[in-house]
Amino acid sequence: MRKLAPVKATAGEAAAFEIELSKGDASARWRRDGAEIGVDQDRVRLRIDGKVQRLEIADVRTSDAGEYSCAIDGADAACSARLEVEEPKVWEAGESTVGLLNSFSFLRSGHLRRKARRHRRRRLQEGCQNRG
Repeated sequence: MRKLAPVKATAGEAAAFEIELSKGDASARWRRDGAEIGVDQDRVRLRIDGKVQRLEIADVRTSDAGEYSCAIDGADAACSARLEVEEPKVWEAGESTVGLLNSFSFLRSGHLRRKARRHRRRRLQEGCQNRG
């Protein structure tokens, strides 16, 4: 069995734990903080693809944070990892839109990058005019 990896997620996003079993027909039990997890619910699903089992949590909440474990029925194999859930960043009024635009600079089109540079130049020019 391949070990679970710790997961960090932002509230409202999706998170997933994945294990790979040595046998595809093995049955696994998933737990959070020692309590069995009901899978195939609205937000929590178990996907099985051959030897790979994936516990998926949609619309993660801060209450979902904790120690997740997986135990294989009829074997002494088990593993665990933590799920850390962070609150999403909320932009406050008055925060620099340049910072917000720069966070999107990875876009291939470069449109937002160019827009951020123009905005930054404009703010620098306004600052220089106010000093003179």
